[in-house]
Order: sequence, then C-alpha cells, then structure tokens
Amino acid sequence: MRKILLIMATIFSLTAVGQVNMTVYLSNGEVKVYDKADVDSVTFGMSGDTDKYNGYEYVDLGLPSGLKWATCNIGADAPEKYGDFYEWAETEPRDRYGKGNKYSSDGSSLKYSKYNKDDNKTLLDPEDDVAHMKMRGAWRMPTLDELKELFNQCQCSVETAGDVKGFRITGPNGNSMFMPLAGYNMGESISKRGYKGIYWSSSLYEDEISSKANTVSLFDTGKFRFESLNRSFGCCVRAVIE
Repeated sequence: MRKILLIMATIFSLTAVGQVNMTVYLSNGEVKVYDKADVDSVTFGMSGDTDKYNGYEYVDLGLPSGLKWATCNIGADAPEKYGDFYEWAETEPRDRYGKGNKYSSDGSSLKYSKYNKDDNKTLLDPEDDVAHMKMRGAWRMPTLDELKELFNQCQCSVETAGDVKGFRITGPNGNSMFMPLAGYNMGESISKRGYKGIYWSSSLYEDEISSKANTVSLFDTGKFRFESLNRSFGCCVRAVIE
C-alpha cells in the first residue's frame, strides 16, 4: 500500500536537552515521534496513486463519478501484463473463442438464452460479471457510460512498459494507470497484440438480436473508439469499484 496515512497534526517540540523531535498524530489514534534529524520531508495526502480493496490494487483518477479503477487486467498481477481473455458474460477463460458461449442457445453466436429482447436485461448480472466473480466484494465490470467517462475525462498517451505497449491514462487529479494493448482472441489465436486492445463493458448493445456487447478499443496510434462486438470474442476486462 503506497497511501500515506492522513496526518491530523504535526508538531515540532523542543526537549529538555534541546533535541528537536517531530510528533505525529495519526488519524487512527497512534502517536509517533521522530528525531527531526532523521526526517527528510513531510508529505500530506497521497504519496502515490494507488490503494487496495479486497486484495486488489486500484487507482483514484479524480473522475467526477468518484469511480476507482483496478490497476491490472483480470488475470494479470502487474499493470504491464496482459491478463486473460473472456467472452462477454463468461467468467472463465476459454480454450477456443467464438463458439459455445454458455448463453448461446443454438451454438451459433446469434441467438442467446439470456440478455436478449425477451428478458430485457441490458447489464450483466453479478453471477455473469467476471470482475465480481473473480475479485468479489464491490468489484465489477464498468458500464459503457463509465468507460466513456474514463476516456473522455482523462488524457491518453501511448507508452511502452517493459516491452509491452499500452495506454497511459492520466486522470484530472494527475494520477494514472496503464492499460496494455493485449489484442483480442477469436478461435484459438491472439490478434493485434501490441497494436490494439479491446476491453469489455458490462453493457449489452441493444440491436435487433442482442448478439453484441459494448467495448472500448484502444489503438497504437493513441486513438480510442467505442464499439459493439459479438459476445463470443475474447477480450480483456478492467474492473472498477465505487
């Protein structure tokens, strides 16, 4: 955890022998005393841009909604790692993408037994939300509107972390996160890795047959685009909490 504890008061006091101490009163009631000679600087607020919830690191980008974003893709243990691919409404990676989605009622990817015109469901239920099922607690997938807030409110630039190309997304408060261009999976092969990254939202694309869900596509040119994609594509997921 890189978040500095909020300091309620900082007092420099002279001792009987003239030594200068710094007494720090923490918000949890603890009192800590430091020799001033050992103190280089005092920082109030946050030293970095991340904290943890339920064991997973998140970043507060200063978005108007207050939404916090996970620092890693689901299935990754570092921001520059790609993570796993998921079909929309699936909660486990697949060996082969594009056929056999659990809600594909006819085996084709054109007719679905859930999230269709009959049930009028337009957002994933918790049991079909991979972020909630993997990370638990309040973690979930972002809606399309929340993806739009992220990319419309933040500054985006392309950078390379290690040997992985991705988007550096910097929020209104100056905090940032990295989203790799992991590509996508259809069939058994990964396409466009290093050139494009596709991230699912939890929002169904409401077309005539409800075979698509909403995504954001990131490109190595620094551009992004909100698109609808067939549910059976394997794409990345980045989780959020409120």
